[in-house]
This record gives sequence, C-alpha cells and structure tokens, in this order.
Amino acid sequence: MTQDELLDKLKLKDDELKDLINKFGSFRDGLNDAQRAVVKRSLPTLCEALSWLGPHATEAELRKLFGGSQDNPPIIVCHFAGTDRL
Repeated sequence: MTQDELLDKLKLKDDELKDLINKFGSFRDGLNDAQRAVVKRSLPTLCEALSWLGPHATEAELRKLFGGSQDNPPIIVCHFAGTDRL
C-alpha cells in the first residue's frame, strides 16, 4: 500500500499527519509513566490497525508513514507488540 493510500484511509493529508505526530509527541512527552501506560492501553494493537487498514497494509509501511523504528515505534495508529515504549 502506498503512503498516499494509507493517508487516504486515515482521511489525512501529509501535512495534517505531520502536525498530528508533532502534537501527539508533545502530549506524550508531558505524561508520566502511569499516564503513558493508560494511553498505550487505549490504542489499537498492530493487528487491529492492520485489519482496519486492509489486507495490503504492512507493519513496515506503518513504521515508514509514522516515522517509527524498532526503538521508537509509531503509536498514533497503534502500539507495536514487544515494546514498552510509548
């Protein structure tokens, strides 16, 4: 799935997504550990997000879209299993 297709599924433009990521990062940085845990539990899992985005979306595409890495996973759409980071 292309980045444009993912953005279309999310109903966002590229600049809107970048703004969302920046705002969410600022919000997240102001939370303590307990608050981050609550936010993380409220997010869909990777499997749920991929299911919602359709059969052609991949974990790698979500990481690329949201700028995530193994050490700093994207959590706007979902949290990635195997990480305690938010």
